[in-house]
Amino acid sequence: MISTKTAINTLFVTVFNKINQFENLWLQKENVNLTINEVHVIESIGNFSPVKLGDLASNLYITPSTLTPVVNRLLKKNYVCRYKDFNDKRISYLSLTKNGISIFNSHAKFHDEMIKSTIKTLNREQLNSLGTALSNLTTFFTEIIEEDSHVHK
Repeated sequence: MISTKTAINTLFVTVFNKINQFENLWLQKENVNLTINEVHVIESIGNFSPVKLGDLASNLYITPSTLTPVVNRLLKKNYVCRYKDFNDKRISYLSLTKNGISIFNSHAKFHDEMIKSTIKTLNREQLNSLGTALSNLTTFFTEIIEEDSHVHK
């Protein structure tokens, strides 16, 4: 008999792998020259646009020095544009180009379909339980990441 913990772990691993597999298939279908990491940066810019590079890095839980080469590739590929603050030229913002918006909308559609498929048969109590479980998982990762980042400073 398989334990509940083992079953849940198997589901987590399977879901993670299936999402990665689907996103890679989606990239091929969209026929775009992007990595999934670049798509996730586009997604974050779309969610917070206009956004400063440092704020974007914080939203993605990575350092600005890790993000900069990705943003530079997206600028070169014409998915992102950078512009200076009107009042303070030292500050620059990132936003999506028409191509970036197209990728953002297509990726958002996938997320919407994924969520609809996940919750379509759940009643209110089950939805609340799912929300609580995902919130607990998010807290778990947040605490580990924050603890690890304090240790390595």
